Amino acid sequence: MSKQLIFIGTYKILPYNFEIFMAANEEMSEFVQDHEPQMISWQTFINDQKNEATTIMIFPNSTALEYHFEAANRRISHGQQVVKVQQVELFGDPGPRVLEALQAMSEKGGSWPVIVKNFLHGFPIPHND
Repeated sequence: MSKQLIFIGTYKILPYNFEIFMAANEEMSEFVQDHEPQMISWQTFINDQKNEATTIMIFPNSTALEYHFEAANRRISHGQQVVKVQQVELFGDPGPRVLEALQAMSEKGGSWPVIVKNFLHGFPIPHND
């Protein structure tokens, strides 16, 4: 059974905020790389119109995602000022603390859906802890 947790967040970039979003996203990328060694992968993708982005993060477990929320709280709050979260999908077992944190963020940021899909079959992406 895989303990890894995949987070996929989809965001609408608010009008005239693309440059701000790009700078904030680059800053978050550097922060994660420097301060969150447990994160397996962090990637952001953007559509051709540059008005919607998706960030995919892979964690070894839910504890690492909890740490991300705590460590990057200020940056996450700033990001929510330049985007409108469309939805968050979690693949794996996020645990109650992650779900509570996402519910609180959703209530504060416009009530977006949090979709959880439980692990069924497969094998984890190799990661050296």
